[in-house]
Amino acid sequence: MALVGCAECGKEVSERASQCPSCGVPVKRPASGAGGLLKWGAVVLVGVIGLYWLIEANDPTREQRLMDREAYQLCLKMAVSTGNPGACEGMRKDYWAKYNREP
Repeated sequence: MALVGCAECGKEVSERASQCPSCGVPVKRPASGAGGLLKWGAVVLVGVIGLYWLIEANDPTREQRLMDREAYQLCLKMAVSTGNPGACEGMRKDYWAKYNREP
């Protein structure tokens, strides 16, 4: 429980008091609630995005993963143009086994 100064007489008053016990002037309470929660929510969100970016940017397999995905996509284009869409299934399975995600 914090003490604040009375705007009228200057004496210290509890921030939870409704009025100053010395002079009776109503105590102005500091704004709190949704504003503070919103600020903390924004800080947490920025932190999570920054952490994700930091981890993703420093992933040593990122470049290889991107090249493997491009190779798979090129295979798909060629397989569709030749009429053999299942030709790249082995590449897709290898990609999944290596990176645990779809290409």
